[in-house]
Amino acid sequence: MTVGTQQLLASVVSKPKLSSVDARFMGVIWDCFTTWLAEQLHAKLPVRCLGLGEFTLRRDTIGPMEFFNPMFVLSEGFAHRFQLHDRRPKPAALGSASAARATDVDIAKVTQMVTEKLGEVVLRETVEHALRDAIERIGDFCSDERAHGIVTIDLLLGKLVCENRSVELHFLSQDERARALDAKKKANAKASARTVNWGGAGGAGDELGIIGAGARPGTALSDA
Repeated sequence: MTVGTQQLLASVVSKPKLSSVDARFMGVIWDCFTTWLAEQLHAKLPVRCLGLGEFTLRRDTIGPMEFFNPMFVLSEGFAHRFQLHDRRPKPAALGSASAARATDVDIAKVTQMVTEKLGEVVLRETVEHALRDAIERIGDFCSDERAHGIVTIDLLLGKLVCENRSVELHFLSQDERARALDAKKKANAKASARTVNWGGAGGAGDELGIIGAGARPGTALSDA
C-alpha cells in the first residue's frame, strides 16, 4: 500500500485540527508552499520547515572540485514524537561563515502567493494552520506503517518518502528543479492572467472549482 500527496491533503480537509479549508483551497496552499520551498533550495537558502525538519546544504568534493547539494535533516523532536528516524546518515551541513543560516517558512510570502493564485485575499492564519495540519498529518501517516504502508509526498523539489518509519528525501537534480520551477511559474502566470473579480463570482476560486469562494472561511471577505 502506498499513500501519496492527495490522500495527505484529503485527510487534512476531512479531519482538520487547526484549519478549515476545502480540498481545492488546500491544494492551492500546498502548491504555493512547495513552490516557495523549492525556490529557496534552488537559491541555496536553507529553510526550517514548521517542525518537520531542515532543508539545508551539504558540501561535497570530488578531487579539487567542490559542490553544494541539498539535504534534508529530520527534526529530532518530530522524529521522537512520531517514533521516526532518518534513513540515511547525514554528513555535516554547510557551516562556513559565508553560508546562509536557515530561516523559517515565510508564511506571509506563501499567503501572498495563495492570494494571487486564487484571486481573493486569504488570511495568513488560514495558510499557516493548513500547513501545520499537513505537517502533523505527515507524522501521523509515517508513524502508522500498518495502516498507510509507504508514504510518498511530493514537494516539487523532490519526494519525501517514509517506509517502516524510516524517512528520507529524494531530491531532484539541480537541472530538474530548475525545469520544475520554470514550468510552475509558467502555469501560475497563465492562472493569474485568468483571474478576475477578486473574491467575487466568476473569480479564480470558481475557476478552481471552489463553490462560494467569496464567502469561504479564512478569506478577508468572510466573517470567520
